[in-house]
Amino acid sequence: MHDRVFDRCLMSVDSKRRVAISPSLKLKPENHLHKAAFLDLQGREITMPEKFEPLKSSLDWHSGKFSASE
Repeated sequence: MHDRVFDRCLMSVDSKRRVAISPSLKLKPENHLHKAAFLDLQGREITMPEKFEPLKSSLDWHSGKFSASE
């Protein structure tokens, strides 16, 4: 579920490795699942995997695309 939201630029990771949620996702009708799955993640720092860590340039590209879509 999160990967689809990420691919649609409704969620991203900023330069400090914190989750950013799109304002359009925040406007959806809130229910318990929506809040727990997305809204509660806003600002939380993620732990990068030891293996296959994403390239910083890829995260920067996605973050730029995310910001442009807001």
